[in-house]
Amino acid sequence: MKKPQKYTRAPVYVWSEIVQYIQKKHGIFLRDVNGKFRADNTEGVEYLDFWHSMIRWYDDELRGVIQLRPDDLCLEAAKSEDWEIKILQILKDEFGECFEVDTSW
Repeated sequence: MKKPQKYTRAPVYVWSEIVQYIQKKHGIFLRDVNGKFRADNTEGVEYLDFWHSMIRWYDDELRGVIQLRPDDLCLEAAKSEDWEIKILQILKDEFGECFEVDTSW
């Protein structure tokens, strides 16, 4: 019996690079969508972090490479906020309907 071969994965996006790209191109800080920690006098401003949404959607799968499917996540609209759906639409427009992302730190 032959020893199994090693295979190289198809290229994947890196989540931290996606975050930086969206921030620069669209002016949206995915880790602080409302700007609670980026401005003075933000008392009463809700802290919104898109990563927390990712944790809610993907649960324990966020340890490595995931397939991100913005349309599938938009189907969860009953559980999603307008700001989350807006970001999912941006991700779809920029990267397509299904793409692989390395979420490891």
